[in-house]
Amino acid sequence: TIADLLTLTGCQKDRRLRRFLDLQLKLYSQESACRTAALYGATVLQMAQAPRGLWHLHGSMQILSDLLKNSFLRDGGKLLIGHRVTKIANTKSSNIFSINVIDSKKNLIHLNTSDIVFSLPPQSLLDLIPIEGGLPATYREKINKLPKPSGAVVFYGALSRSDLPDDCPSHIQIFDEHFGSLFISISMEDDQRAPAGMATLIASVFVDIDQWSNLDSQSYARKKVNLAEHIKN
Repeated sequence: TIADLLTLTGCQKDRRLRRFLDLQLKLYSQESACRTAALYGATVLQMAQAPRGLWHLHGSMQILSDLLKNSFLRDGGKLLIGHRVTKIANTKSSNIFSINVIDSKKNLIHLNTSDIVFSLPPQSLLDLIPIEGGLPATYREKINKLPKPSGAVVFYGALSRSDLPDDCPSHIQIFDEHFGSLFISISMEDDQRAPAGMATLIASVFVDIDQWSNLDSQSYARKKVNLAEHIKN
């Protein structure tokens, strides 16, 4: 692990260095130095170093999203926004998946397909695929043994660039007693992420997903507002 490397190099007592590494690794590997493999940790720690370092697409990730969407629609795809998959099932005698989807108006839509690309955490499959729905028992057991996925709350804001110091960095990471690791990204002038004279500010913090996933819509909204106030303060 990265923590083992600290011991091998005689730096295990340097608390400031250990705190710095824990913060950096939490951002990139979602684990601390004692839980991040040495080779992987050494790789991700280079992401913020010059001469390449962190960078943004001109126009933000929205540009990439728009290009992907346009290509998808151009090639005959049908894009559904605000829909929620509630069930995925497959029988052993068929290569066709049966999918139940609820749209934004709570209408049930039934779909059939031969292939699915699933981008959510694999733990989500346990609730979507019933016992008899085609998920192999051995794979279900492996998913049950996986650690719970990490979660994050992201704050999006805008401010006048005149309110920022002249030498303001574009990326800031700090340790906060309330949030732990707090990562802040600020747009640069002329990077097309904000109008002239303005800057976008994105702050993200890691959270325990168990405190969010089981909330009803009203409780979720209240918790979201309270956390936003903490971040702004």
